[in-house]
Amino acid sequence: MCKKLLLLGILIINEFLWKYNISFAMKIKKTISILNANLFGMLMIPILAIPFFIYNKTWGLPDIYTYIYPLTRLTFVFIILIISVFIHELIHAFFFSIYAKNKRKNVKIGIMWKYLTPYAHCSDPLKLLHYRIAILTPGLLLGFLPLLVGLIFGIYYLLLFGVLLTLAAGGDIIIYILTLNISKDKMILDHPKECGFFIIEKK
Repeated sequence: MCKKLLLLGILIINEFLWKYNISFAMKIKKTISILNANLFGMLMIPILAIPFFIYNKTWGLPDIYTYIYPLTRLTFVFIILIISVFIHELIHAFFFSIYAKNKRKNVKIGIMWKYLTPYAHCSDPLKLLHYRIAILTPGLLLGFLPLLVGLIFGIYYLLLFGVLLTLAAGGDIIIYILTLNISKDKMILDHPKECGFFIIEKK
């Protein structure tokens, strides 16, 4: 009797999966710890010193003292940077919501209090190209673009802002690197707690 009930249950489940086109999938984890991601950001500092070298040769570096004094100016710069970091995550969330199947419903913004790190997360699988766009766009818009404009037009504030926001995108750069050897037809699921993602492999 029990065997017959078990067989009947299996048949019902198979019928349900076939009817609604549901397939089993295997998730391959590709992540890096938040600590290592932050260390990678520190390793970017020597590379990001290059724009300052170019700026100095082209425009001449200003007196740093004038940029950190008085204290009110330093406080203002700090507040701008904090706001920009959250805008960074909002841009992630915006592009996640564009490409996600359920749009904004499955997109979340929060803070990992253990590391004092804000994050944006999408719980819908995305196409590899869409995931890359969502990951890289904040760093390009808030980091590389201001850095480039500041360098070309001699605007030191923009250069400094761009360098700092490029550093803030260090984790995103690592995630992009992790996607480089993945086939374009794979679906990517953002990891909810770690710096990285799952590759969805259909069986």
